[in-house]
Parts: sequence; structure tokens; C-alpha cells
Amino acid sequence: MDSLMREALSEFEATLDSLESLRRFVADFMRSAHLSEDLIYNFEISVDEHAVNLIEHAFQSLPGHMLTVICRDDDSKSQVIIVDNSEGFDPRNYSVPDVEGTAIYELPPGGFGNYFICTLMDDVEYIHRPFIKNELILTVYKHQADQATAR
Repeated sequence: MDSLMREALSEFEATLDSLESLRRFVADFMRSAHLSEDLIYNFEISVDEHAVNLIEHAFQSLPGHMLTVICRDDDSKSQVIIVDNSEGFDPRNYSVPDVEGTAIYELPPGGFGNYFICTLMDDVEYIHRPFIKNELILTVYKHQADQATAR
């Protein structure tokens, strides 16, 4: 049976100026959960990438939009949940860029943020309710993290 889940919630204005505070909030929580620096960095990159996509694409850098960030931790997993009220981006319509045999400088821009997020996290779930509440749930399972560290 899992121990009691720890949770912290904070809201951030959806601006590029808020990114440092958002990353620090996530990193501080994950450090208190005793995650490795590598896993904390993976969360920071994933959160940053999703937030930038929301700020630049969903909210078009217009002021007045907020992001709610929830960090959770228990014995089995650590999570970051990013909640917004944008039109949303349905990842079911997303395809991973084909990078095989192509030099990085020849790749077209775009599409790699979601690829990195899905690569860095053990599980990525997206709950899509346009203009009401969208949630990106990023999860790292501790038993998998322990196994990776032991290698």
C-alpha cells in the first residue's frame, strides 16, 4: 500500500517570464521527494517544453492566461500535472518526427517538444476538454527509476 501522497499546487502567468519560477517550483518539489538530479532535469525540460508550447501557440503570448501546476509524489511515482484552459492540442493527432538518417540541421523545426516529453517521462497522459480544462500528466515511476539508476 502506498504511503500518503504529497502534493503542492501553484499558479503561474502563462508568460515566458514565468518559466524560471515554474521550473524552480517543480525542481524544489522533486528534490524534496528525493528524486535524482537526472529525473528532476527530465521533469524541468518536459514542463518547460509544454509551457512554452502553451504560451507561444495556444495563448499566442497574450497576457491574462494562467497555468496551474500540481506536483505529486508517493512511494510508487512522481508526477507533474499542468492544467490550462486553452483550445488544447490533442496528441492523438501527433506523429513523432522521422529523424532516422537525417542530419539534425536538415530537420524541419517543430514537433520535437512532444517527442522529448514522451522520451523523458515514463508515462504521459493528456486529458483534453477544449476551453474548459486540459491536463498534461507527466509521470515517473520510482521502481523504473531505481532500475535505471542501478544499471
